[in-house]
Amino acid sequence: MEGSVTLWLPDVWPLQKHRHPWGRTYREGKLARWEYDESYCDAVKKTSPYDSGPRLLDIIDTAVFDYLIGNADRHHYESFQDDEGASMLILLDNAKSFGNPSLDERSILAPLYQCCM
Repeated sequence: MEGSVTLWLPDVWPLQKHRHPWGRTYREGKLARWEYDESYCDAVKKTSPYDSGPRLLDIIDTAVFDYLIGNADRHHYESFQDDEGASMLILLDNAKSFGNPSLDERSILAPLYQCCM
């Protein structure tokens, strides 16, 4: 089953795009820091907006959701602009398809196992 949701937000709610801290590089032979540094989360926790508020927990929640649907390419997320890190994550995706149901890609859970274990 696949579905689609289209939302029109008023101009008074501008969005700000953020690079996902556990995004992949998509370059052959080049790993993202989180792929080789098991203490990467410690550095993320010292960086705004992940150093206070719920943002890091929202990233971890998103990782669990992405794992369940097989989405290994969460490279950006949005939030409401000028929210000072307080708004929830807004996940916009072209949603071409769900991942392979026969493959569990453990690396999708990196925010969870690097920050919570």
